[in-house]
Amino acid sequence: MEETALKLKAGKLFLVVPFLAAIAFVIFPVAASAGGEGAQKLALLGQSGNAFCNGSGVFSGTAKDYGSAIFNAPGDMTVTVVVQLEKLAPNQKYVLRLIQGGSDCFAVDHSFTTNGMGNATLYFSEKSTSGHAFIAVDTGSIFVNPTYVTKTYFHS
Repeated sequence: MEETALKLKAGKLFLVVPFLAAIAFVIFPVAASAGGEGAQKLALLGQSGNAFCNGSGVFSGTAKDYGSAIFNAPGDMTVTVVVQLEKLAPNQKYVLRLIQGGSDCFAVDHSFTTNGMGNATLYFSEKSTSGHAFIAVDTGSIFVNPTYVTKTYFHS
């Protein structure tokens, strides 16, 4: 995977890595549509957010005020994401995964800590390796709550 760029906003970084099912190749109906037209904002689902690694959908998680991610894949060469996390545990360390398929499912891309209010903002970019991507955030323990995910962003 290409080296990623990471910028902190307001001195804090927070990402939630909800853990995706180990069933990376199960075929389910598509959970989100067309990102190919440009940027798309997707809500962060939690606190027990889980999704299929192959991008075929979310199978648990509730939309509340956990934050969102704005995805963009200009020219389908790079996937860029701005993740804004809100009202999570204050001063908590989390890990973030930008998942683009089964082989990328459990790779931690970044770790960060929320501020005293449980908020963090992250800018993240990596080479596109598939036609889809989603974000997963957790405390670094796979399949242990809290976990957060977005629906899948499709860009090609």
